[in-house]
Amino acid sequence: MWNWISCYVTGHDYSVRCDEGAMFLRCVVCGRRSQGWTVHDQGHTPAPAQGTRA
Repeated sequence: MWNWISCYVTGHDYSVRCDEGAMFLRCVVCGRRSQGWTVHDQGHTPAPAQGTRA
């Protein structure tokens, strides 16, 4: 109960967390969590090579 009152008065102390393919914000005091964002492991596609000028 005290954690809920503390966060209500002073605001949440959010940090970024990752779990099961998602990133989200989570309060370190009371544990409140945002809906988060889905993270896909698709890899990085390199930019096409640029030609050199002569």
